[in-house]
Amino acid sequence: MFTDMTRTRNRGFILPVALILMAFATTVLVTAGIMVQRTSDRLNSYSLLSDLRITTNNLVEIATMVLASKWTTAEFDDSWSGYDDFVAFVSSRGGYEGALWGELLDSIGNNENWWNLGTDIDFAGILDDEAFTEYNNKGAVINHTEGDYSIISWAERGGVIRYSYGLATTESLAGKPALLFGETPRVFHEIKTIVPHGNNATETIQGRGDLINGKATVMGTVTVSDVDVNLERIFQYGIEANNVIPESDNYNYTKTASAADLVFSSLLGEHEKWLSELTRTATFDFLPESVFPEIEEGFLIPIVPNDKNDTQFTIEFPEINKISPDASGYFTLSYKDQTVTINEAEYQINLVIYGDLRIGDKNPSVLKISSVNGKYSITVVKGDIQVNTHLVYGDFREEFDEATKQGGVVFNQPILTWNVVKHLLNNFSAREADDYLS
Repeated sequence: MFTDMTRTRNRGFILPVALILMAFATTVLVTAGIMVQRTSDRLNSYSLLSDLRITTNNLVEIATMVLASKWTTAEFDDSWSGYDDFVAFVSSRGGYEGALWGELLDSIGNNENWWNLGTDIDFAGILDDEAFTEYNNKGAVINHTEGDYSIISWAERGGVIRYSYGLATTESLAGKPALLFGETPRVFHEIKTIVPHGNNATETIQGRGDLINGKATVMGTVTVSDVDVNLERIFQYGIEANNVIPESDNYNYTKTASAADLVFSSLLGEHEKWLSELTRTATFDFLPESVFPEIEEGFLIPIVPNDKNDTQFTIEFPEINKISPDASGYFTLSYKDQTVTINEAEYQINLVIYGDLRIGDKNPSVLKISSVNGKYSITVVKGDIQVNTHLVYGDFREEFDEATKQGGVVFNQPILTWNVVKHLLNNFSAREADDYLS
């Protein structure tokens, strides 16, 4: 009898190998399933942290906008109920992140000088938006210490809380107010806008009005056109005044704390001290034999009339469409029939004029725009200042050109869209102030 031993061994070998392979495949599948589950949990965790980070960052930006519109009237006299929880959280952070949070804690001091934005009706209304409904705990506070505004926001979901931080400062506004008067007879008007019907409608300006792009102080009375005026639409960064008429309970402004004479006496003293620290050159009086002094950094050039019966001086900057934005700046200083040209420098040029000063032509024109290219400080002693031209800083000309849509040819068209106005002013606030006149 013949038996095929090879065939028998093949059949007996296949079954164990097949079982081993099946068991291995099952193990691989189970292991892969566990790995997928772990990866999914980790991705969900990453997604949650990302959402919290984005949300808290958005809350910082929203808080900054609220601060920008109310920083002059906000009261930073609260404590923050969540301060201890915040300190405990940031104290647990390690590495470079922990070091940064530590610096923040040092800068804000103790639990004082806070403004809880949860009490602000505008901020609270934004928190009610559906974008924040899935967060059961969210908010922002602002700490005011030594001129800086530290903004801290938080958001919590699923038992996980995260914080974000922002820093705001009013340093750029505190140096030179946009408007500072003892008294002014001007009646301020709000710029009115409408939103036409239809898709993609644009908020359009109707008529003329006033818009002060910086802090404003009037030691006396501010007069507005009617009781329905929104002061925040006129004075973008707040107004400090003795009172506003006609009277209304709807006005939002800061009442002046000091008498006008005291304030201006202090400002005059500071300015006189600064002038005394400059190097005074020889006096220039426009006589035929007079030579205009050499200008260097830190110099002060006195300008005096040579005729006590005529104290009128005139400064003219080049018209904006007659000088290239990249050209060197200058202005002309005239007295009677004599004129000198003063060119810009890398530093500030300082003049003190003893008499009356007119900037622009004798006859004012609403269409004339002059370009200020350079850094100039002009002080007038025992005289009046009259401005008969619009002034635009040379380093801001292109933005102004774009807003008026004139292509650099003429600048005599009004800006009709409110968004363009806001964009223009935001760009101006962000400029590095290469050109200025004070």
